[in-house]
Amino acid sequence: MQICPMAYIVITFPLEVRPMMRDPQVLALLRKKARRLLRKRGYRMVFTRWHYFGEHGEKYHPHLNILCDGGWLPEEQLAELKDSIRRKLLPRSIAKGI
Repeated sequence: MQICPMAYIVITFPLEVRPMMRDPQVLALLRKKARRLLRKRGYRMVFTRWHYFGEHGEKYHPHLNILCDGGWLPEEQLAELKDSIRRKLLPRSIAKGI
């Protein structure tokens, strides 16, 4: 059995939405939305893991790590994927500004 090419995606969130992300139900919903979006786009294996702190651990910095099948994407496809993730996971007013 061979290991298929995998992609590693890190989704970070702006400071404006981090206070609401202290709720475990919100984190669970965002994780499910990200998985659902990637599966709709054709990714079959999607593994997710939340991390809550940066390098030094002094600030709350939730970010979602995703490992999925598919490997490298051309720049245009990657930009389109990032936009679709932003639109799905962030409030519209914030997603537009990023």
